[in-house]
Amino acid sequence: MLLILSEYFKEHPIKQRIIEGLYRSGISVKEGRFFANDVEISISEIAKTFGVNRKTVYDTVKLVEGNSHLKRVMESIMPMADVSNVALLTGNQIITVYTTLGHYPTVWKDVFMAISKYGCYIREIFSRNMSQDESFIRIIFYRPIPQKIIDQIKAIDGARNVEVKVSSDVDEILCRTCDIKICPTKYISDVEESKEDQV
Repeated sequence: MLLILSEYFKEHPIKQRIIEGLYRSGISVKEGRFFANDVEISISEIAKTFGVNRKTVYDTVKLVEGNSHLKRVMESIMPMADVSNVALLTGNQIITVYTTLGHYPTVWKDVFMAISKYGCYIREIFSRNMSQDESFIRIIFYRPIPQKIIDQIKAIDGARNVEVKVSSDVDEILCRTCDIKICPTKYISDVEESKEDQV
């Protein structure tokens, strides 16, 4: 979709930067107004965010609403919550696999073959296959998976980079002080402790 937007705005580089930024952020354009879901965002804030004046934003909206195809696209997009930073606060592990151009389908298959035994650890999966810079698979696990599985993922053909994140600051992990008793993270931990006791 970004390629289509780029084609429509190729003669207007500043407006292209605005419309692509809106699209990536999930900000819709409806009847000349900007929305993140049902929350309206002022034109002044949009202009400030992209470092342009209000007139440039108005002109961008006119281009969108003057084309029925662009209008339908920009009316329909919605934002998606990114919980990756929150996940680190709850002691989760985040593995992001960046793929080389053209290898996304095979990397996807091989990654999920590698983690198939740890399906109950998975909290969230998010991926994109839009360009060289935005072709990735991000998996959030309730608790860290074995290093040998990470090494297996790193060895996958077409995985150009594998980024692993886990909170290194014990004091920042909310689950150690959280009062919630029924929690997926705690459940996974209890299951693992039970397995270790049986060994």
